[in-house]
Parts: sequence; structure tokens; C-alpha cells
Amino acid sequence: MFSKTIFKQTLQQNWKLWAIFTAITSIMSAVIITVFDPRMIQGMIDMISDIPGIGDMVDEMVSGGTFSLLGMMSQSFYGFQGLILPLVYVIITANALVASQVDRGSMAYTLSTPIKRVKVVGTQAIYMIVALFAMFSVMTIIGLGTVQLSHNGLWGEQHTPDVIAAAEVLDLSPENVANNLYLIKENIKDVLQKRGV
Repeated sequence: MFSKTIFKQTLQQNWKLWAIFTAITSIMSAVIITVFDPRMIQGMIDMISDIPGIGDMVDEMVSGGTFSLLGMMSQSFYGFQGLILPLVYVIITANALVASQVDRGSMAYTLSTPIKRVKVVGTQAIYMIVALFAMFSVMTIIGLGTVQLSHNGLWGEQHTPDVIAAAEVLDLSPENVANNLYLIKENIKDVLQKRGV
């Protein structure tokens, strides 16, 4: 069901096309992640919320996570580009794997050896699965790296301006305030009185 020789040959014939599609999808993902700015989104939400009749719909979208980085990625990238480009790659590669070999006559040469058709097609199907898995793995790694570099979103903590300001006023660490957000909601004077300041 698997031929190492056919797999190597298929890999050599298709790696450039795989690299091009992987690079394009990874770059598009990285650009969308990099340009995401929560402050810009918040300004847009505030502007749209003022329109009569739309405020409730915007509230539902905000509570559903539509305007978060993950929501934007799922709607813009994975909703269209992240699926269409790999699908185009699959169509082009699948055509090159079997149909073009039949047209060129190389399939007849391959089948004249003691290799069965099932083994040839099975090996090429395995190549397709491995190539897609590798493509999405590279896209994921580049996306996670971009999230870390652009937004410090994987390792380390990023604090919003209100948490940083409250931490300075309360003379606490931003981590402490972020873990106890009620400190921001309470009256600052009451909090300072409780601390004896």
C-alpha cells in the first residue's frame, strides 16, 4: 500500500508548489494577526453601537467573541483564505499526481513494473495527507509565533492600560490587579482606606 520510491518521487515533483502555497497562507495569517489592534476594534464597536437598533446586535457579537483576535481569524482568515488556498493546492496537486501522469504516459511506465495500481494511488494519497498536515502545521507555528511577537499573547502577560494605571495608583503589581479585577471596579478611595493610605 506504500512505496517509498514513489513517495520520494512525488515529494521531489511537488515540494515547490507546496512551499509556495504554504508561504502564501502563512504570510496572510501573519499579516492578519499583526494588524489586529484591540483599540481600533473598540473604537469601531463604540461607533457602531451609537447607531439605533444595532446596539443589541453589537453586544451579542462582542459577548460571542466576534471582535477578539480569535474571532477575527475565524471569520476573515479561516472563513475564506485559510481554506480556499489549501483547497486549490489539493486540486492542482491531485491532478498532477494521477491525471497528468496518465496523460504523459509515465503512469503506464510505472505500472509496467511490479507495483500495483493500489500501491501507486495509495502512496500518492498518503503524500497528499502528509503535505496538508505539514502545511497546516507550518501555518499554525507561524501564527503562534506571530501572536507572541506582535501581541505577547502566548508567554508572559500583557496588561491593559486600566490595569496598569490601577496598579500604579494602588501600588500593586499589574499581575495582582489583573488577578483581582474587583479592585478596578471598587471606589479607589475605599480601597486606599482599607490599605491604610
